[in-house]
Amino acid sequence: MASSAAPAQIFSTANSNDVIRCRYVQPVLANLAITNIDTIGDRYGEITAALNKTFRDTESKTANTLQVGSFGRKSGIDGISDLNYLYIIPKAKWDTYKDNKQLKLLQHLKDAILARYPSTSVRVDRLVVTVTYEFPRRGPASV
Repeated sequence: MASSAAPAQIFSTANSNDVIRCRYVQPVLANLAITNIDTIGDRYGEITAALNKTFRDTESKTANTLQVGSFGRKSGIDGISDLNYLYIIPKAKWDTYKDNKQLKLLQHLKDAILARYPSTSVRVDRLVVTVTYEFPRRGPASV
């Protein structure tokens, strides 16, 4: 015999953007949300300002960078262990670092970051500059 009761509503359409939310998934998503997003944003901004000051004579905290990886795509979760970040070198500087001088560029990037964060671990590692911070909740993380 068929039940006359309506099935429980699992999905609902919220706001004018027609975002579908599942009442069972929302608590899981809340637990995955990055809790130190402000700290991460501040550090991105400070590193960007340091690089812009060195390479462009400006202290913009947002210009000339791309946030990539899971954080940049907004798919990162709490406890994020690394942040991927691209800095756009001014075209006028390209000749300075061409012809196998990429290591020199990475060293200059490292020096600019160390000028802002002198007690932070900053190192050139193959094709990247790694900045290691201690985040209070989860231990070390790199930018």
